[in-house]
Amino acid sequence: MLVEAHRYDAFAWRRDSWDAARPYWIDKLTGSPRLRTMIDAGADVADVVGAWADELAEFNRRREPQLLYRRFRRPRRRPGQEDWPGSTSRSSAWQTISIPALRTM
Repeated sequence: MLVEAHRYDAFAWRRDSWDAARPYWIDKLTGSPRLRTMIDAGADVADVVGAWADELAEFNRRREPQLLYRRFRRPRRRPGQEDWPGSTSRSSAWQTISIPALRTM
């Protein structure tokens, strides 16, 4: 959104008159002047998102051992398994139950 807003002539970064070290609010919100300077230099959305790829990968690598709940892949359905009643396959609480085959006496 900021990349698109920056194209307008009326766009200006909001300044903070109290902080000489980081005079722009966007620098405080993002933690550094990198985003602002990239946009000022004409970076597009792909450039901005791509600039975070290495940091995101490092964050995910360091975060993984700390997770209480691991990500899981939805198991493939096997014959005899159905969706849990009341759930949809798009639900984040998707589960499967095993339905035993009916036996005739």
